Amino acid sequence: MLRKSTEGRASSDNAKILRVSVYIPTRNRIAYLRRALQSVFDQSRFVDEIIVVDDASDDTTWLELQEMAGRYNNLILHRFSVSKGACAARNKAIQLASGDFITGLDDDDFFRLHRIADFLSTDIEGCSMLASSYAESNGDKEYDNFARPELIDLGLMRQRNYIGNQVFVRREVVLAVGGYDESLKSCQDYDLWIRIISQFGPVKIINNCSYVQNVSNSHKRITNTESAEIGFNQFICKHKSFFTKSELELQKANDLYNRKVDIKLAEIFMFGYNWSAIKRLASLFVMKKIPWLVGLMVKSKNVK
Repeated sequence: MLRKSTEGRASSDNAKILRVSVYIPTRNRIAYLRRALQSVFDQSRFVDEIIVVDDASDDTTWLELQEMAGRYNNLILHRFSVSKGACAARNKAIQLASGDFITGLDDDDFFRLHRIADFLSTDIEGCSMLASSYAESNGDKEYDNFARPELIDLGLMRQRNYIGNQVFVRREVVLAVGGYDESLKSCQDYDLWIRIISQFGPVKIINNCSYVQNVSNSHKRITNTESAEIGFNQFICKHKSFFTKSELELQKANDLYNRKVDIKLAEIFMFGYNWSAIKRLASLFVMKKIPWLVGLMVKSKNVK
């Protein structure tokens, strides 16, 4: 049975009950999608609408979604007859949304219980959007990731995507900058955040690890595919004037790190004395060559 909507208020809208839309693109991952949806249904603050766009799945996804929609009247469905990609699905969901605020969820990830309530209880005044730190799940355990800076501006975004892949933002803000760039093979979130921050201001971070990302070895994410490298080069070409030479070097180091490229020790210094890039590549080298050391570091964190 659906819970009744509770009163969730952002401090800048004290007299108004805000509507929240969660959007989920999906394709052929019904087992993960069930978990993702359940994490939204279970939120401590009722979610007004959950919009799932099926990117032409050819498994049982669409049939199961239709069955769920008969039980949950806040579940809104749309299906592409031909696959158009995750960003096209996100843009379609955002167009269909009616919430004051929107936030995304990848079909293989899930929310922790208080994610939406925490966003609604946070003052967004002076910021373009809210985001959170996140946790990682390897299938057996969840590990809280590192805390982010509490305020992220363009200066920090020139170093790396400190925000991640999901935000809590007014729908009108995303529409104003044109939504996700469907021509990019990857880095679509990074690209969108830069455009939003440039026009509407910095991002406030809640370090509550309320988003759990699936990083299991058996799971294929875009960061592990050829599309990641292609998309990165597209992203750099699009925003080349945004970065200094030193920042471009750091971006290249970030790309190698994100794609988990196997580098040699000497390659750590491929960018000369760019210490930020060296530090990033050194972390990559340790991750690839001395994984047991990384394991010890992870175990020292809060394990749930």
